[in-house]
Amino acid sequence: MAMEGIENPSMNFNIIKTLDRGSGWCTLEVENGNNNSKYNLKLACIDDFIQPYVEDNLEKLTKCHHQNVINYYNKGFFKTMSSTWLENEDIKQLIYKPLIMYPHLATGRLLYAYAIMEANNDMSLRRWLRENTIEQRPNDIYSIFHQLIRAVHYIHSKKLEHNYLKPSNIFVSQNAQIKIGSFGLPYEHRPLFKATDCYNPDIMYGRNDIRSLGLIFFELLLDGVDDSERKSALDNVISHRYPEGFVSKYIKEYLLIERMVLSSSPSLEDLHSQLDNIPRELNKNENNLQSNFNEVEILDNGTSWVLFKARRKCVDRQCFVKVNTLPDSSRDMWTSMDCDHPNILKYNHSLAEEPFRFPLKNSPNLYIFSDFHDQTLRDWLVKNNSVKQRADYIISIFDQIVKSVKYIHTNGLIHRNLKAKNIFISKETKKELELKIGLFGFANEDNEIDIYKAPEQGSNSNYDKKVDIFSLGLIIYEIINCESKEKLFNTLRSFKLGKYCLKEFAKDYPIGCPLLEKMLSHKPDDRPTADELYSQLSKILEDYYDNIYADKTSHFEKSFSIIESLGGGSYGHVFLVKNEVDDKQYAVKRVFLRQRSDQKEFSKDVEKSKEEVKNLAKLKHKNIVEYKHNAWIERMPAAWRKKNDENLKNRHDRNKISSMIVTSNVVSPPNMHNSVEPVTEVYLYIQMEYCNGGSLENWLREDTNKERIGHTRNFFLQMTDAVEYMHSKNVIHGDLHTANIFISQKGEEEPQIKIGDFGLAYKRKGTGEISSSTSSAAVHTSYVGKKNYTASEVTDDIYSLGLIFYKLLKYLGFNMGDLESLDGKYPKQFSEEGSREYLLETMLSKLPEKRPNASRLKKTVQEMLDSHKI
Repeated sequence: MAMEGIENPSMNFNIIKTLDRGSGWCTLEVENGNNNSKYNLKLACIDDFIQPYVEDNLEKLTKCHHQNVINYYNKGFFKTMSSTWLENEDIKQLIYKPLIMYPHLATGRLLYAYAIMEANNDMSLRRWLRENTIEQRPNDIYSIFHQLIRAVHYIHSKKLEHNYLKPSNIFVSQNAQIKIGSFGLPYEHRPLFKATDCYNPDIMYGRNDIRSLGLIFFELLLDGVDDSERKSALDNVISHRYPEGFVSKYIKEYLLIERMVLSSSPSLEDLHSQLDNIPRELNKNENNLQSNFNEVEILDNGTSWVLFKARRKCVDRQCFVKVNTLPDSSRDMWTSMDCDHPNILKYNHSLAEEPFRFPLKNSPNLYIFSDFHDQTLRDWLVKNNSVKQRADYIISIFDQIVKSVKYIHTNGLIHRNLKAKNIFISKETKKELELKIGLFGFANEDNEIDIYKAPEQGSNSNYDKKVDIFSLGLIIYEIINCESKEKLFNTLRSFKLGKYCLKEFAKDYPIGCPLLEKMLSHKPDDRPTADELYSQLSKILEDYYDNIYADKTSHFEKSFSIIESLGGGSYGHVFLVKNEVDDKQYAVKRVFLRQRSDQKEFSKDVEKSKEEVKNLAKLKHKNIVEYKHNAWIERMPAAWRKKNDENLKNRHDRNKISSMIVTSNVVSPPNMHNSVEPVTEVYLYIQMEYCNGGSLENWLREDTNKERIGHTRNFFLQMTDAVEYMHSKNVIHGDLHTANIFISQKGEEEPQIKIGDFGLAYKRKGTGEISSSTSSAAVHTSYVGKKNYTASEVTDDIYSLGLIFYKLLKYLGFNMGDLESLDGKYPKQFSEEGSREYLLETMLSKLPEKRPNASRLKKTVQEMLDSHKI
């Protein structure tokens, strides 16, 4: 009803009490001095600049007529306040505070806007919440929420916004019927009128009502807290933090509250159209989360899903639990649960329950869970935020991620939600991370805002697997660029908007930049497939390691001065060096370790090789090359060795060092079809005793003389003594020949034989073939420290000694014939027991069991030397 003759309410009404107030406004209970009728009156101090907007708003309010909305009778503006009202303290605050803060209003721009409303004697919803527990009002909370949605939907249909919806502005009758009152006026969210209330935050104008409805729904479900705890709980909800146990108890309601509180909340049209699907009473039965899990903690959420950490009761183990609805097409969800890959998080089970149709449409809630891992790749990147800290892990990380995506795509799946936060670390060692990709995204999540999602997600339902390639491009950029969180976020957002230029990136990554540009293209057809990416990723990695090691100096170069090259082959290279610390000469062997397709197994090979060098260093015998307790691994970029060797050649005597380049024919890393190509070469360096007399092979090339013949006679006894010692220590050489036996001579002392180069070739277990050590990361893997040998393995060394014995006898002038032409058929003198021919025949027997052991061989050789048969 309109109220005639009221131009200045301060002249017509008496103030009974203040009902509510804010910065620049108040709501009063007043009495008409003419007829003693009571009303509520809202009074606001405004700038005359906004008078037209406020007047239009108040005009619409007077035309609102709804059973759940307070009636507005009259409205208007005035400039002069009556002396009676000026005595009221709340009125004084209303007038003087704006004048102090904004002096320009004193020039005449200050206006008072008012609206007269029906008086309501019902208690406010705030008081109702204080005086009623959930047990007392289990069904009323949903009834109130339904009424609120209908009322706000009506208000919005009149082109109005409430703008200040909160429990103290909602009135509840004894039969739980509500009326919404005290509308906020336009521009009350401006600084002059900004309320210090979580129900009226400084967010986008027009979304406040839906957001406030979500908070009110939360308050309706909140129980057993006082006003201060309630305020704190509301502040936490705005930050997506809920009281302990709330989410697991009200998981359906939680999903709805989250949607409403988020800035991307549903429209009132959506809420109203789905009103019949929102529960009308409290469900007292346990949901699947409550009945199967405890210690529930929310980790992440979206508009229609939530991720928990929880302890599964039946196995007493922590799990990830993701709650979602079945998408319109459920195939991806169910198929993802069948993924069987070492780097993909395995979903163990699923639980479905009755539908909650809004906001989840007509699908039941689905609970899927998997093993819990408390560290994500994002956490690890934050902790290891320098290139140096990440360098040793990069190949392993990329290999596992790309391999996993390839598996996912091969099985007809799309991940949809790839990001560092959804990649978990199940195990961390010194040089490697074991990753698990988890938390697949589903079709009903495509409209969620996420910086890692491809541009076409959400706006186009016809996307394909290439959305994962875009996300992978962002992850790769994040890993290799150690940017601050803020800078990284801005960069990734620029990629998604198509505004980021890779010009600066191209300077450091000239080879890999074109590949990354294709991955981040806004045209899906331009992006590579997972298979193509798998074969080309080494381009980025090659740039990455070249940048890291651009100015790197090998530990080998730092610790030693290279004198000359002692030779090399497919296994690697040996240098004569001088130690910078003790000024002594040593031989340092550099062995290239061929990488395996399985990085984990390769790492085991490397550690095994280092351990075996340590075992060899424990061999102490005068006729065995001494392995110093110094072996180390160096990882360098591909082709680094060639560049580095060229630098060494330029810095040293070219005649002495040039053979390094010519003979050090290290096999390049292979193109592995089952793994990301290795872009670093791995070398094992071994420091050894230097034998200054060269190899036995070179010795036997020299002309004989009486002195040399005398020395040579003793060589074979020294060899058998060394082999006997090795076999007693459970070590088999595996590659005895004249090139691996060295001669050391100190001053005038008699030359000594030194057996070296263990396992430069080794016999693979289960085969009879001798193979180059470059076939594996191992240097001598088959024979060091082995406890249970086969007869053939042990006697291989004896057979090799037989071949060496034959060469020594020929050098000493004995007519032994042509061994190859004999083919195991020896002349009569070979059968005379005790003869050197007989000994040679038994050592070279094709039947391993007929060959003598090292101890017996040593004894026989000593007897022959004593009797001058050698």
